[in-house]
Amino acid sequence: MSTETPHGNHEHDNWEEQARTAHADDAWHIHSGEAPPQHEHGSKANPFGILLFSVASIVFVVALVIIVQMYFNQRVRALRIERQEHVDFTKSVVDQNQHAQQMMGDYGWLDAGAGVIRLPVDRAIEITAQEYAGQQ
Repeated sequence: MSTETPHGNHEHDNWEEQARTAHADDAWHIHSGEAPPQHEHGSKANPFGILLFSVASIVFVVALVIIVQMYFNQRVRALRIERQEHVDFTKSVVDQNQHAQQMMGDYGWLDAGAGVIRLPVDRAIEITAQEYAGQQ
């Protein structure tokens, strides 16, 4: 009494024949009597290769972090210098404005030898208005 298996073989066929016919397209496990048997692919781990890959990955990541940090530091330094230049320029303009306000609001000599004096702007406007009013 023999029954058919899913591969079309009979029960009395041995398992080697079933394995050979079921995997006929995958010949890595089939051995002839003359050739040495092939080892299973991926059955043995290469610890040195794994260690080498791990170390190389860590070195790559550390180098990448260092490069990004160097770029960031350089960029921040450039922005600080740019802002410092603007601050210095702004301070210079503020100083000039303060000096100009002081010069326009105080009395003083422009040229003592020629008798030219400096008047506050408001006072100069009053004097000029009085002179024009007196001419009419």
